[in-house]
Amino acid sequence: MDFTKISIKRPVTVFVVMMIVLILGVVSISKMQMALTPDVDFPVALIMTEYSGAGPEEIENLVTEIIEGAVANVENIDTISSTSSEGVSIVIARFNYGVDLDNAINAIRDKLGMVDRMLPDGASSPTILKMDMNSRPVAEIVISSDSMDKEALKAFAEDTIQPRIERQPGVASVDVTGGYEKEIRIEIDPERLEGLGLTIANIGQILAAENTNQSGGTIEYGENSLTVSSKLKMESIEDVKATPIKLSSGTVLRLQDIARITETNKKIESISRYNGEESINLSVTKASDGNTVTTVNAVKKEVEKISKAYSNIHIDIVNESGSDIENSINNVISNIIIGAILSIATLFIFLKNVGLTGIIAVSMPLSIIGTFVLLYFSGTTLNMISLGGLSIGVGMLVDNSVVVLENIYRYRTAEGFNKITGTYRGTKEVALAVAASTLTTIAVFIPFIFTSGLVLEMMMDLALAVVFSLVMSLGVAVTVVPMLSANYVNNIHRNRAPKPLNFINKLLDLFDRFIKKLDHLYQKSLRWALSHKKKTLLAIVGIFVASLFLMPFIGMELMPASDEGTFTVTVEAPKGSKLEAVNELSLKAEEILEKIPEMKTMTVSISGASGGMGALMGGGSEKSSISVKLVDKTERSKSVEQIMEEIRNLTKGIAGAKITVSASSNMGSMAGGGVTVEIKGEDLDTMKEISDEIERQMTDIEGVRQITSSLKEQDQQVALKIDKDKIRQYGLTGSQVASQVKQIISGYTATTLKVDGSEMDIKIVYPEKFVTTLTNLGDITISTGTGTYIPLSSVAEIMMDEVPSSISRSDQTRYVTVTCDVFGRPSGTVGNEIQNRINQMTFPDGYSVGLGGTNEMMNETFSSLFLVIILAVILVYLVMAAQFESLINPFIIMFTIPLAFTGAILLLFITGQSLSMMALIGCLVLVGIVVNNGIVLVDYINTLRERDGYGLEEAALKACPTRLRPILMTAMTTILGQFPIILSNGSNSEMLKSMGLVIAGGLTASTFLTLFFVPLLYIYFDKIANKIRKILRLKPKMNRLEVEQGLN
Repeated sequence: MDFTKISIKRPVTVFVVMMIVLILGVVSISKMQMALTPDVDFPVALIMTEYSGAGPEEIENLVTEIIEGAVANVENIDTISSTSSEGVSIVIARFNYGVDLDNAINAIRDKLGMVDRMLPDGASSPTILKMDMNSRPVAEIVISSDSMDKEALKAFAEDTIQPRIERQPGVASVDVTGGYEKEIRIEIDPERLEGLGLTIANIGQILAAENTNQSGGTIEYGENSLTVSSKLKMESIEDVKATPIKLSSGTVLRLQDIARITETNKKIESISRYNGEESINLSVTKASDGNTVTTVNAVKKEVEKISKAYSNIHIDIVNESGSDIENSINNVISNIIIGAILSIATLFIFLKNVGLTGIIAVSMPLSIIGTFVLLYFSGTTLNMISLGGLSIGVGMLVDNSVVVLENIYRYRTAEGFNKITGTYRGTKEVALAVAASTLTTIAVFIPFIFTSGLVLEMMMDLALAVVFSLVMSLGVAVTVVPMLSANYVNNIHRNRAPKPLNFINKLLDLFDRFIKKLDHLYQKSLRWALSHKKKTLLAIVGIFVASLFLMPFIGMELMPASDEGTFTVTVEAPKGSKLEAVNELSLKAEEILEKIPEMKTMTVSISGASGGMGALMGGGSEKSSISVKLVDKTERSKSVEQIMEEIRNLTKGIAGAKITVSASSNMGSMAGGGVTVEIKGEDLDTMKEISDEIERQMTDIEGVRQITSSLKEQDQQVALKIDKDKIRQYGLTGSQVASQVKQIISGYTATTLKVDGSEMDIKIVYPEKFVTTLTNLGDITISTGTGTYIPLSSVAEIMMDEVPSSISRSDQTRYVTVTCDVFGRPSGTVGNEIQNRINQMTFPDGYSVGLGGTNEMMNETFSSLFLVIILAVILVYLVMAAQFESLINPFIIMFTIPLAFTGAILLLFITGQSLSMMALIGCLVLVGIVVNNGIVLVDYINTLRERDGYGLEEAALKACPTRLRPILMTAMTTILGQFPIILSNGSNSEMLKSMGLVIAGGLTASTFLTLFFVPLLYIYFDKIANKIRKILRLKPKMNRLEVEQGLN
């Protein structure tokens, strides 16, 4: 079907199709959801097993190893990792990308069923959970009030605000922190309990039974049956006080007769502050299938409604991801629009004709909007990656139209055809070449189907955006462009601006003179190059080789770090520190942060060692997390990295605290990040020696900050070695003894009391004077099965012990990590330097050391992309071979690819940008677009030789200057299309900058060098081919015109 002829003959039909595309495009854009990056599905399952009272090593030996062995036999397992800590085993199974996680979990369940009996008595059945990597906090809300105390405010947050926000679409959960909570505290003298023959557990069981509604069966009522329910739920503290306690002697006492019962505040276990003031904080987590922007906008609307309904409450969203994503997307969209305007302006400067430029001005937005239609129906979101692909395509969108228009212009002027015939013949002559050049660019994305994992998940949206935009561009070039040219553009000669705008004419005249001089200079230079072929080729090859020497000076990282203006300061107190001590250290850090002029908001969350059993046994987190948000980066002179380094130096003087400063990013660990070294082996002491040596090696590497080993600090705990033979004599089990110890130290939450819609825990504790400490731990009494009491020291040995807080394993082997942050250098470069140091070290047999985390992901991703680039080069060659019906001509053109890499390397070096995943994507795109200039030159040289009978060098001297103008036009539109991305300082603009630099630098160098390199290689290879034909006595190959005449 001749689409060009139909388009010229039926302009109204084409207009109707254009309107349909525009309408569908507007609807598609309005319905596409925004996201920072494409949704990446990580098929990960978590298996959790509890074994109360067991230490990390026991958990590892008795639980974790058994579960790992079972899970390892499940199909499509990628990696297995685990953490064995006090009383709990967590095994994480990561599957290959694309695996159906529900089916995989069923397979895990079947395997675990076979080993369930091998787990120790007292261990819970393994619980299998989906690990949702897409479910993460997206907003933080701060609540305060001038008229409500902290207790009432927290109750209001939990009873009113929390459920309202949780009902919003896309919200998975809302966590409330800070403030005070009420509880019913029952203080019982242990000596009196012992005298009455009771235990804390006895009292708790009675309270729980008295606070439960019970079924009384059913009774007949006429023809119906009615259920009977005994309403036993307690309604007030008076009901708690009146609870009857029956002694073994038969005497019945009320609980208040033997205990002090009060309504009081729970012990504070965490503190929340916002900008220095205590606050109630709500953390909103989105569901895995929820969209961040949609979810945050829904939360914002609900918060606004709550604020209007409750004027005495101050409710503010202090941090949220939705606006950052919207700003990032809008920034890329504005860059696309600016790039499009620059491309159109460039074409006007070359064409100097409003009508011809108007055709381009119509074709470009039509192609862009049509691309959104295809993206919408493919299920793609509006994200930085997909829009990055479209921003690549902006400059290339006009290439096809420019080639078609330039040929139409030639036919209607130099060839003397009328507008209908000239337009049709001009379009048909280059239609195949335009399609072939489009295919070469599309072909570079085909190898993506051979990749898997992060590369495929992240880059598929970019590939779709580029491919769809080029397909639309090709369709527009062979239909809309000839239709508009043949039916609506009568004057294709230069338009002149009116007198008031005469300066435009002067500027355009100046540009014309520049192009003519450039054309003259090029012809002169080309003649010299053809006369000095060896020198020219050596010079070009020398430039390429010289650029390779710059590679060691270009950094490497997975993704460029984005300046989102947020970071976290973690203040960690010594193990076992109480909340008050952690708070004091945090206040010192906050005081320093308040003096940072760029700071906008500061949100603090503090936790100390857990009370009771946790404190005694060495548990707790003992840290303060301070989230800092800076003013917009356009309003500050320092980057977030520079401010973080400043804070590291300022907080060094805080004694007794370990302080780390780390950037926060919506990109997670992919952007920037530090370096992780993994040490695998079996003996923890040996691995500690290795980790200490690696820390020493890392210390003097430039840019390394905050070195931390997972074995640096061990938990100090009180170990109770229970004599099982002795406790059996008293009719006790180990779990019964451990349970009583926990109740005495930590208290016992028996049940809850519901009053006015709020629930309060009913907790049984010993009075303050009987609080258990390390000195009197052995004196606490344990109730035996016979009703007597024995001191704990009589059945257990009490000792202090240092144990690892947890034991980590990867693929059924123990490992420890040494991590560091990086400042002022790319993390990949620092990682490679650390790896070089590791390679020079020797380790005992059975122990291995290597990079993990982001660096491991970077190496895997780079390997995949290098393979994709190699396959893309091969595919582009094959596409061109099919186009030229030659194996030699495409081979000549392929030499333009390394020339493009020369410009890419040079521009990355000059700007100080790193070689990242996005930069490699830029290299991949270059493979498809830089060959187009070579295709244009070689195709026209062949045409002149075959059609007009030009000699070899004569054809090169004629074709290259003739094609200089269209080559410059297409190259400049693509290069200028990257300028907004390169120069942008908007939100997350760093992500696409390296890709834009690679494309702009590569295309600039390739365009310049190709104009000399391709004709020289063409002449050399043609002469070599003729010599080979003479030696082998082969007939000269028939040209295309002879083949066509023979077929006709």
